[in-house]
Amino acid sequence: MKIKISDEEILELIQPDIDQAEDWARQLSEERKRCSDLYNREKLGNEQDGFSQHVAAVVFDTINWLLPGLDAIFTHPDFFTVLMENNDRAEKNKKLLRNQLFSQQDGATQLLTYMEVALRYHNGVIKVWFDEQYDTMSEEFDELNQVQFAMLQQDGYQAAKFDQVETMQEDGTVIVTYQNVKMVKREEIFRGPKVEALPPWEFLISPGAKSIDDARVVIHRTRKTIDEITRKERSGVYRKGSAAAAAEEKHDDLDVPELREEWEAIYTTDDLDVAGIEGNAFDTGSERLGPGMTVFVDEIHTRLDIDGDGLLENVIIRKTGTVILSVEESPYRRPPFRAGKLFNVPFRFEGAPLPLHLEGDQREMTNLQRIFTDASAEAAYGTMVTSDATFANQWAKRTIGDTLLHPSLQAGSYDNVKPDAPGKTILDAIEMKRTDYERTSGVNSLNQGLTADSMGKTATGTMALQNAGQQRQKFYAKLLGGPLKKVLKDMMWINQTWPPKEAFTLIGKDAVQITPEDLQGRHDIEIEVGVGPQDRMQQAQVLEQHFQKLAKALIPAGVAGPEHLIRTERKIGKLMGVSVDDLQFSDEEFNTLQRMQQTIQQLQGQLQQITGGMNGQGPGPGPGAQGIPGGAIPARGAGPQAQGQPVLQQGHQGLPGGPGAEHPAPVPDGAGQI
Repeated sequence: MKIKISDEEILELIQPDIDQAEDWARQLSEERKRCSDLYNREKLGNEQDGFSQHVAAVVFDTINWLLPGLDAIFTHPDFFTVLMENNDRAEKNKKLLRNQLFSQQDGATQLLTYMEVALRYHNGVIKVWFDEQYDTMSEEFDELNQVQFAMLQQDGYQAAKFDQVETMQEDGTVIVTYQNVKMVKREEIFRGPKVEALPPWEFLISPGAKSIDDARVVIHRTRKTIDEITRKERSGVYRKGSAAAAAEEKHDDLDVPELREEWEAIYTTDDLDVAGIEGNAFDTGSERLGPGMTVFVDEIHTRLDIDGDGLLENVIIRKTGTVILSVEESPYRRPPFRAGKLFNVPFRFEGAPLPLHLEGDQREMTNLQRIFTDASAEAAYGTMVTSDATFANQWAKRTIGDTLLHPSLQAGSYDNVKPDAPGKTILDAIEMKRTDYERTSGVNSLNQGLTADSMGKTATGTMALQNAGQQRQKFYAKLLGGPLKKVLKDMMWINQTWPPKEAFTLIGKDAVQITPEDLQGRHDIEIEVGVGPQDRMQQAQVLEQHFQKLAKALIPAGVAGPEHLIRTERKIGKLMGVSVDDLQFSDEEFNTLQRMQQTIQQLQGQLQQITGGMNGQGPGPGPGAQGIPGGAIPARGAGPQAQGQPVLQQGHQGLPGGPGAEHPAPVPDGAGQI
């Protein structure tokens, strides 16, 4: 596509949208800092010296009790299913997606980060894009002739530097050689869909957007070194001269103070000093010049008419300050981001943060627990009332077991006042408040296994209460699983758009070969969001019943095969978290065994024809023999065998395929016997 719009026009069109997105990011950042304070149990500001400083862990506990169940779902081997018209292709694509997500990159960490950010803040955001990663190999040579130089280039090497030397020969010819040569070759280490959970301060979106797709601008803002920009410039991603222009500008216009403060709060929570951290998300690099200097780079996804055809195209603009690094029509046809949220707000992109829902509960629970702790302390230690300053000082500094000696202290000049121990009322209030925020979050003590009341309940009653409590958690899993379904579909779309150049084999227990054609075709993704071991136990019990039905009825009836037993047993093992792959045949091993058995049967048939002819029987299958691999062979003739029910016949112990002693071979009419 030929770009017919100038850089100045682009900046003029998109800058107002960028300004609005930055202003919206400031407001969201302030709310996220409040959420972080609640999660980290920051002080409320009403603390007094000498009294309890405890802060209730309402937000912390709720999030960290939701995470294990969600993590178990979305890192489970079968949390998603690929649907295609061809089941074999569907299974291959599923294995490929799992390999790309969990083996070729750290997808488990990215998914966990996405879920945790969604629980802590407004949204968890995942970026899915096509990526190529190469390992660079370099070779240095003192001198190369033209043939050697060309051969290295044909082998994939590129000349990073060299000195061209021309030498005039006596006959007038010129010989060209290359000296001080450095050749560089790139080897592909990854090519396919890349998945990354974004930090909240790196993601900016237009205010008032209902979704990512209808936002005026979506921005991924990161810090990059001049060296990184130089590398992208040399690879053709950025325009020529981008690195020099970025280094000359030395801007800090894109540094939003609120976002910087939010980033710093992550470290300062642990009393860490961020001043000396170089290369971080907000390091200006002002003291480091050259390739190590860092600048903000915005990857802006918006819609502009860049080719002058009167239609808006989805475009990607990369810029730093006022320097446009690249402009291209988006190959993804939309911003390549997916976002999930726990509490949906209709007609709004941002979700309602869970910590802000629980803010009042955490404050009230904190005060109730402090009251109970302080009242218990006063009931245990009492309050000394005295007019003797020396005795008061000794009492204040005492430790448990100390003996206070004060000769001038007179009886009646002091009194130890001990209030009653805190009664049941405050404990009831704490329990009421706990029940209140459990209803808000959907995480209760019974589901956590922390209540003793369940010991007095029947197993059926306890299971019913747990299942009821898990309904909310299943709903949360459904909300967060919806975007992950789109992530997997995006990955499949990327595999189809940028397919491998040739067939390749996935290494593993079930090695499978995948061709570019296997990736094509219509497809869909299903996400399973069962929560907790109870659901998996119930599913395993159903599959166990199906296993028995397969063995007793379905396989004998011919509507299923032994391979279905293997698949059922493997699925039961996955549900229970126990691998049974090394305890039974793999799919490939089972298929190989079946092919071997078919080959043996064919060889047996051919051998029977030969031995039958030797005995004057002519062609056709003969009685079975124990000497033939595979056991007894179906007898000749019609009857049950013709209906698919073979009659087994014991063969002779000697000649393979020969007639048995109890069943001699028939003699043709008129034939003599020896």
